[in-house]
Parts: sequence; C-alpha cells; structure tokens
Amino acid sequence: MADPTTCVIIVRNPSTGDLNGDGEINVSDVTSLINLILGHLQSKMSTSQADVNGDGQLNVNDVTALINMILGKD
Repeated sequence: MADPTTCVIIVRNPSTGDLNGDGEINVSDVTSLINLILGHLQSKMSTSQADVNGDGQLNVNDVTALINMILGKD
C-alpha cells in the first residue's frame, strides 16, 4: 500500500518535469532541478524538460511550477 502522503505522477514519455527520466514526476525531480540550477548536475535532458514554466529560463520559478505540478495545482 502506498504512503498516503506520497504523490506520484506516471509519465509515459519523457516530458516536462521528469528531470531524472524515471517516468515519474516527484520530489526526486525537484531535487534534480535544484541541483541543475545550482550547477551541481550535468543535464542529460533537454532544456524543455527542466523549463517547467516555459519561460526559457531555468530558475526558482521552475522549482515552484514543478512543486505545483506535483501537488496538482495550476
């Protein structure tokens, strides 16, 4: 049985938000995005996967958008 506080979004094709490429969008992707923004992670994904809010920049606004995506908020 899944932990009732866990939210997992299953992704069939690589898409915006699935930064670690595991097919799910969850807190691991948030960690990957933060590390990418801070320069601690080499990106194997396209910028479009990391640019969650679609503004052409990678910054804290993408982290906020990714968290909102996980929480089901628009």
